[in-house]
Amino acid sequence: MAELDELREELVGARAEAERLAETLADREARTQTLAEGMASLRRDLEAARHEAAQTRAAANDDARRLAERYRAVLVTAAPDVPPDLIRGDSVDDLDQSLATARDVVARVREQMQAHAAARVPAGSPVRTGPDTGALSPAEKIRLGIAEK
Repeated sequence: MAELDELREELVGARAEAERLAETLADREARTQTLAEGMASLRRDLEAARHEAAQTRAAANDDARRLAERYRAVLVTAAPDVPPDLIRGDSVDDLDQSLATARDVVARVREQMQAHAAARVPAGSPVRTGPDTGALSPAEKIRLGIAEK
């Protein structure tokens, strides 16, 4: 009988341990559920933040593009000697670099044109020659000669 009492006590202890474990399991399941709901909420918040960031980025890109267009218009007005087609770019830095390159091109073209113009025009007055009579008929040449005297 003592053995039976020991087994009953062991059974009571096992049942108490099972109840304690069941409570612990229920607590952990509730905690897991709370954490899962929290994670789902954080995921929704993260997705909303990503969407908002994408909208903000798109708006900033649009603003940057509009400002670059305005800056290009100012550069075209401020540099009338540079062809507008040579000033291009999507950012302020691109436009500044494009303007510098365009000014270099214009300066080189201007130098080349001045060099060619200087080489073709002789210094001083041209040599005086008589009229070109190669295309005149003999009768016209006689009339021209009489008219000159």
